[in-house]
Amino acid sequence: MAVYGYLRVSSDEQDVNNQKTGVVDFAKSKDWDISDWIVDDGVSGTKDPEKRQLGILMKKCQKGDIIVCSELSRLGRKMLMVMSILEYCMKNEIMIYTVKDNYVLGDNIQSTVLAFAFSLAAQIERDMIAMRTKEALVVRKREGVLLGAPRNIQKISRISDDIMNQMVKMAEEGISISSIARKLNFHRITVGYYLAKSKTFKGVLDGYNIEYFNGTTINLTKRNATEYGLYYKHISDAYQSGKDMSFIGIKSISPNYRATSKEYERDNFTKSDNPKIDRDKIESFILNDMTIPDIFNIIGNDDLSYDEVYDYISGDTYLSNEYRLRGQLKCKSKRVRG
Repeated sequence: MAVYGYLRVSSDEQDVNNQKTGVVDFAKSKDWDISDWIVDDGVSGTKDPEKRQLGILMKKCQKGDIIVCSELSRLGRKMLMVMSILEYCMKNEIMIYTVKDNYVLGDNIQSTVLAFAFSLAAQIERDMIAMRTKEALVVRKREGVLLGAPRNIQKISRISDDIMNQMVKMAEEGISISSIARKLNFHRITVGYYLAKSKTFKGVLDGYNIEYFNGTTINLTKRNATEYGLYYKHISDAYQSGKDMSFIGIKSISPNYRATSKEYERDNFTKSDNPKIDRDKIESFILNDMTIPDIFNIIGNDDLSYDEVYDYISGDTYLSNEYRLRGQLKCKSKRVRG
């Protein structure tokens, strides 16, 4: 068993002597010899233990060792910090004695009570921090600041309308975003961004709606084509070329689109949809550097809430990226000036 004296002192020499004298006298009353002195000289108690000699001492101590200090505040000035130090020592069966406070932290009932009090205080502190964080986020949202990290727009390249039309056509033919990116030599983020931006993009091809002359209709996909005795590629080629398929009883073939694919969802290339909101209006407002509160003041009514406008912009890849570069900068500058 080793006994360590820990001192955290100011530049006041009298303070040094008083602490050391108290620790020495306490050790003598227990018939202990101080094995070593660990001193944080002129170091603030608000610093983490790892940035003080105390952190070295804690790692140095082994099971059954003892740390003696003048009072609990010598370990740290913050309650949560002191609690974490005491918790570490308890878990590693390191005893802590304080001279002035007369605390003994180890394998006794007092330690158990202290540990419970510390854990309860820690939980209360965490809850209060979480509550303050939520309140702050609500305020930022009301100011028109989009929450969360922006999507990576550094990988988005400028493209022509012709290239954009090619992207839309290939996506509507069922070609994946990654495949389109490889064929056109762009990053898939660029492809997804412009598909989300496009006003003509119908969606990713999910399959074909087939109507037979006898009135039967089926939704044909790559997965269920064999169940219907059909080859998916033959149907796809027939639709693209306009080939007559009446010889096998098919009256008409029409594409079936969906707004997203798994790859589309994975990269968060989304396009908001709300029948109460005119997308073209929202886009024009954003491109004119308006903030979300300003936009809501114009289009908001009894049927359309602020949160609906906010979520519409926040959840849309193109609109949210443009807003972060425009209206949101106004919101942040107001917060700084305020």
